[in-house]
Amino acid sequence: MQKLKLGWMYKFLVTLFLIMIVLLTNTVYSRSGRFGSLLGEMLIVGSALLSILSIILLYRAKINILKSIQLFGCEIIVIMGLLGSNLIKGTFSLSLIMKLVVFPLLCFPIIHVFLVSGEPMYPLKSLRIVIEWIMGISTIIYFLSLFISLPSIITVSYAWGTSQTANGILGMQFFTQGSTQFLGMTVLRNTGIFTEAPMSGFVCSLALLILLFIEKKSIFSFSSIVLIICGLTTTSTTVLTVIIFAVFLKLYTSRFKRYTVLIAVALIPIIFIAIESIWASKVAANSGSVDVRFDDLYAGVKTWIVHPILGWGWSNEDAYLPYISPERLNFYGNSGFSSGIFFVLITGGLVEFFFYYIVPYFEFAKISLDNMFFILILLYIFLISIALNSYYIIMFLNQFCLMYAIYNKNTVKIEKEILSMTGEANRPLHV
Repeated sequence: MQKLKLGWMYKFLVTLFLIMIVLLTNTVYSRSGRFGSLLGEMLIVGSALLSILSIILLYRAKINILKSIQLFGCEIIVIMGLLGSNLIKGTFSLSLIMKLVVFPLLCFPIIHVFLVSGEPMYPLKSLRIVIEWIMGISTIIYFLSLFISLPSIITVSYAWGTSQTANGILGMQFFTQGSTQFLGMTVLRNTGIFTEAPMSGFVCSLALLILLFIEKKSIFSFSSIVLIICGLTTTSTTVLTVIIFAVFLKLYTSRFKRYTVLIAVALIPIIFIAIESIWASKVAANSGSVDVRFDDLYAGVKTWIVHPILGWGWSNEDAYLPYISPERLNFYGNSGFSSGIFFVLITGGLVEFFFYYIVPYFEFAKISLDNMFFILILLYIFLISIALNSYYIIMFLNQFCLMYAIYNKNTVKIEKEILSMTGEANRPLHV
């Protein structure tokens, strides 16, 4: 099979592309009015230029892209169908069209270049490194600020629920939330450059999952320890449970697999006790947050079943409001939504959820046990957090999962044909 050799300049441009994606993942910068819009416009223009460069590279290397063209055509049909539905309803905006229609298509040739270069996992590995550096620097500043006074050199006004202002230390740590009760202690939340701790926790969790299950690194590696520390300092209960699940499942797939039964017997009770303690602590310290999460799931179901197939429309993000508990507004004043999966079902219905999420994730999960664990934990995060409104990073991830699964399937098929032609059909394949 033809391999495309990539130079450092192309990889550098892709890294800048990934940095932009992370900066647009509900950071204070991406939510700061005109500057946030400018970041989005820069990403779309940069993606278009990188996409054109990728097509040129594929053409000059004489790579066979017939299968990719077929997949690209199928994607266009699905995306245009969803776009048509929203145009008819009038539930669209130029910004949403860029995020949900244009951007996924622009990612196609960029990802394809890496799939045929012999470095198919490079985009996810680079995304993990970008997140690790951003959160690592933010966390160093977080710990330093606990002991010494650090000057704030930037002030950013941003919209997150309401209009807010945050002072940034070196532009990398904004402390957008104060302290909270976590495991029986009052702890300052590490929000980094993000609008809230759960968002910084989400990107940490994603990077950790990529490291453990995609790159297949040890839980005792330096990067794993860094990401776990960064995640814990967000004091997010979701992150803590993700770390517990990830570590347990990593042990299951590691070189300790022969001791699976022993490990399970020893760890499962500990895991359940830990989760129960975490949950009890969460309920005692933040009962409002717990009530809101359950109310969001209930409201999500009630809202979705009104328009289950095509949803309420992309711009009808507040369609759930009539279905939330009035007491919640009276006591907690919180009308925000916290379930990413139901957010997609409400706005895009089963059609969007099936083609944008289920198909890519199911195909990707079928490849290996590590991939399956990666997807299962990711879906758990999406169920109880609003990460899915971080369109760019999610669309990039979904597109990668789908394209990698198709590429892997075609590669295995070709290898089988080659082995059958050489009389080695019984030789095991390396996937």
